Amino acid sequence: MRYHKLLYSHIWRMVRDQQEAEDLTQTVFIQFHHHYDAIEEEKVKGWLYRVATRLGLNAIRDRQRYQNAQKNVSKQHELIEHKPKQPVEELLRTEQQLRVQAVLSRLSERDGRLLFFYYAGLKNYTELATELQLNPKSVGKMLARAKLAFKKAYQAELEKEKKGEDCAL
Repeated sequence: MRYHKLLYSHIWRMVRDQQEAEDLTQTVFIQFHHHYDAIEEEKVKGWLYRVATRLGLNAIRDRQRYQNAQKNVSKQHELIEHKPKQPVEELLRTEQQLRVQAVLSRLSERDGRLLFFYYAGLKNYTELATELQLNPKSVGKMLARAKLAFKKAYQAELEKEKKGEDCAL
């Protein structure tokens, strides 16, 4: 398309994430397709930029909401006192939580947010799409990719830890 590179660049400068910028650019053109008849030809470029800007700002806002939600969950978790039956159980639970947090921090921002909201209770793809400003038709595929990326990163983390333990012996 004629405006694809311009819009992609504009969105990328806001979100600073290649994959997210590509997805948002695609969403702009999907919205353009839905509103094509209502837009005057001389106003197409301005309309595209307004939609791209709105989507980019929404993505930034969603990222901030996600980060704030993560902070709140961490704070709530710290406030809850766990009284395990065994100190070893608590140690293992803490190690696993740290490992999960480390793996999530290495995933792309979008994948991390998608997994976070999915496992926080937003199981409905339409709700996820609305919350994360995604195309509802692509949520299933994105979620599957995010789960696979997490699984691979988690397994790599386990292997890395295992190698570190082997060296220590």
